[in-house]
Amino acid sequence: MGPERARGAGRWARAALTLAGLEARAAARGGVALPLCLAYSCMSVAALFTFTPLLDGGEVSLAPLFEVAGALLPALAPALTMGLLAGERASGHLDALLAAPAPYVALVGGKWLGALALCLLALLCTLPAPLFLWRAAGVPLGPAAAAYVGLALSAALHCAVGVWASAAARRPLGAWVAAFGAGVALAALAPLAPHLPAPLDELALRLGVGERLARPLRGVLDSRDVVYFVGLTAVSLLSAARALRAGALRPR
Repeated sequence: MGPERARGAGRWARAALTLAGLEARAAARGGVALPLCLAYSCMSVAALFTFTPLLDGGEVSLAPLFEVAGALLPALAPALTMGLLAGERASGHLDALLAAPAPYVALVGGKWLGALALCLLALLCTLPAPLFLWRAAGVPLGPAAAAYVGLALSAALHCAVGVWASAAARRPLGAWVAAFGAGVALAALAPLAPHLPAPLDELALRLGVGERLARPLRGVLDSRDVVYFVGLTAVSLLSAARALRAGALRPR
């Protein structure tokens, strides 16, 4: 059964990659996904050159770029994922997607990979700014690399949460509201921890995304933070698959 299981897993992985490619090509042909990614990149780079003292001899820092990029991800990712499943449900095309000979995890994974590719493209468009400051002002690239890894992990998490919301919601707007609310809640857990009673404050610190992302943005990549992002992303994708299955089995 081992080789058969491996061949089956390979087919489902290819199905997920094919679906991700279709989603990326659909975004490239039209819609608001690419303009949103471009606006995200421009706002992040604009924050860098607005708050970084390039002409007065002050200390040059990449912190404004990474802080704004991290703060905007909870809004960008839901905008890219809200119509992936909720839009097909609203248009009546979801039944055709569910008829594909692939498990729900592969369908969810393909949608997630397509949205994540757009987020990573938006992050990639900001890369010339750190390279420029490295050449012009000698800003080290090591901490910047850790920050980009942290942003990529955060993008993967927020895209997974967005796919879950899109699988559970009936309309794209509801999916955006649910995913954005979940992202804001994850960001607010750590600041609220000191005001919570004893059992809940530790839980809020462990589940909150704030400090988990703040360390990579400072150039410190901790394996515990990587495990946090990967684990919560996997839980969100599995929850999306369960929500998709429940929607498929629900009588119409």
